[in-house]
Amino acid sequence: GDLQRLPKIHMGRTNPGTSSDTQQRILRKLFNVNVQSVAGYAGSAEAFIAVERGELEGGCMTWASLPPAWISGNKITPIMRITSGAAPDLPAGVPSALDLLDSDRDRKVLRALSAAGEVGKPLVLQLSVPDQRVQILRNAFAAMMKDPAFIADAEKTRQVVSPTIGNDAVKIVDEIYSSPKDVIEAARKLVNDRI
Repeated sequence: GDLQRLPKIHMGRTNPGTSSDTQQRILRKLFNVNVQSVAGYAGSAEAFIAVERGELEGGCMTWASLPPAWISGNKITPIMRITSGAAPDLPAGVPSALDLLDSDRDRKVLRALSAAGEVGKPLVLQLSVPDQRVQILRNAFAAMMKDPAFIADAEKTRQVVSPTIGNDAVKIVDEIYSSPKDVIEAARKLVNDRI
């Protein structure tokens, strides 16, 4: 509600089709927030500097990518989380975007656009790879995710280790592919509409 009352919110992004571009479109189309998308940033670091200079009011970013001083110094206010998962150090009161939408159809559109974020950057194999080999690789990956040295390295760079492994990832992909055609069309329109 408070974001909708603001005349305009300037947020940075790199290119069309990036996650920040899609998330800004979600804010604009599903939440009726007047986001002025400022394109051309080479990456998130440049957008962070623009926020610190006051050129931008905010952005759609991954929690782990934020400068640690912003979090420890309470320099930012997280408004909502687009995906259903949450980073371990994200304040508990940050609502899920799905819970803030009134329309079931809008929730389905958001889910279609955001579910892939729960899979993250998947490691994939061709369908021709034998099931036994797939299982060996899944088990090795799952073991690595629990390895203390791996977790320590991830913590040094503030990377969240919360993998979606094997059948759980397949369920998410299946959910996306089984979305009704009207939901997929609405999602496509949302990401392709001119700003």
